[in-house]
Amino acid sequence: MTAKPHSNDRGGKASSSPLLSPPARQRLVTKDGHCTLRPPPPPPGLWPWAWARAWLLTFQDLWGAVVGLRWRWVLLAFCASFLAHWLLFACLWYLLAHLNGDLAVLDHDAPPLGHVVCVKHITSFTAAFSFSLETQLTIGYGTMFPSGDCPSAIALLA
Repeated sequence: MTAKPHSNDRGGKASSSPLLSPPARQRLVTKDGHCTLRPPPPPPGLWPWAWARAWLLTFQDLWGAVVGLRWRWVLLAFCASFLAHWLLFACLWYLLAHLNGDLAVLDHDAPPLGHVVCVKHITSFTAAFSFSLETQLTIGYGTMFPSGDCPSAIALLA
């Protein structure tokens, strides 16, 4: 960007300050949808180290890498992140039920004396996944609900 010459001789008008004018910006995506970001070329050197350096540069500019992806990959990553969160919390709810001994209880409506069921009717991983969906999508609890007497369930729910 070249600077404009400053002169106070503009026909009686004061010169505009370069600090007040907006800087020219290059677009990340052109108006016809093409991405202007290009990955940096791998640095010279040993072949494996050059590719490792290129990956490191890509992860340093992760937003630029995401902007440069095709829409189908962005949509796939978006959906995969939701599925990964649902599966992660399903594993955590199943682990909670296993460690609390809820999987061995036959009747969750009438548990043995002295046993507090953390989440009613989690008897399998499928039920834990369903409970994870109900919790994260705020569908509302039906027959499966966390017990207020189980502090670990309240901590996981929070």
